[in-house]
Amino acid sequence: MKNPSISKRLLCIVGFSLVLPWLSFAADMPLASPASKGLVAERLARIRPVIQTEIDAKRMPGAVLLIARKGAVVHTEVVGLQDPASGKPLKRDSLFRAYSMTKPLVSALAMMMVEEGQLQLGDPVGKFLPALANMQVMANPADASGTTVNAVRQITVYDLLRHTSGLTYAEFTRSPSMKSAYQQAGLFSPDIPSLWITLTPEQQVEAFAKAPLQWQPGSTWEYSLSTDLLGRVLEVVGKKPLGSLLEEKLIKPLGMKDTHFVVPSNKADRLAQALAIDPLTKAPMPAMLDVTKAQGNDSGGAGLSTTADDYLRFCQMLLN
Repeated sequence: MKNPSISKRLLCIVGFSLVLPWLSFAADMPLASPASKGLVAERLARIRPVIQTEIDAKRMPGAVLLIARKGAVVHTEVVGLQDPASGKPLKRDSLFRAYSMTKPLVSALAMMMVEEGQLQLGDPVGKFLPALANMQVMANPADASGTTVNAVRQITVYDLLRHTSGLTYAEFTRSPSMKSAYQQAGLFSPDIPSLWITLTPEQQVEAFAKAPLQWQPGSTWEYSLSTDLLGRVLEVVGKKPLGSLLEEKLIKPLGMKDTHFVVPSNKADRLAQALAIDPLTKAPMPAMLDVTKAQGNDSGGAGLSTTADDYLRFCQMLLN
């Protein structure tokens, strides 16, 4: 490892669950002046105008920014609107749909379960989900024929963690054949956003088994539904829904009191909403995931809602 600081951080992350029992998050993280932690307040002050420029240009509704160093929060910014439609201002405890930032929590949970001996990184997924033991793979993802071949080996837990499983996102793939295959399997619909989240765990696994992989397992990195499938594996190993496992092992011990798969009704008024117009496409913003209602499954790749303070607790745990 050429960069010793990176090596040191990796060592900290690998050992995080050993540290966890000694962490206390009963109170909020302490506040400190930037100077006391080696930062320059005048330079931090440059951040807010940049965020405000993005808000004024209608590229984002608002932002909650927290910067922590050496165990203390040294800079905060709360700018813009929680709900652009009503003009409701953003607050520090506003709830955000975490979407793909759910993935790091599920990946951390998986590593905790590995450390506890409940599974191994090299375990094939078929060990836990037999329907996925013998997968088909696109012979050529660019070929419209959709011809498939046998997978040379099974997907492993390691593949799911690093997105080398051969899975994809139908919304993002460049392969029309894969998009069509996911639609036929019931993992994707152009009319139903995030269709895979509406399926029960059993239905989702069945759909994964029906669809071919885009790539041979272990051969290619592709951002994908890997962490959703990892969640299904962890549920089999832990014998509980993914939300319950996360609650027991991470969310509750870390004091992440506002992190949920389903936002309670008494917190729904704190939920941040999107702009009406997508700043990239200039089209109406697609429907957001309704996190106030239970979905078909606890989506390990996209399902959580959280606050900036809660997510900072998780980040601080990894750093510790």
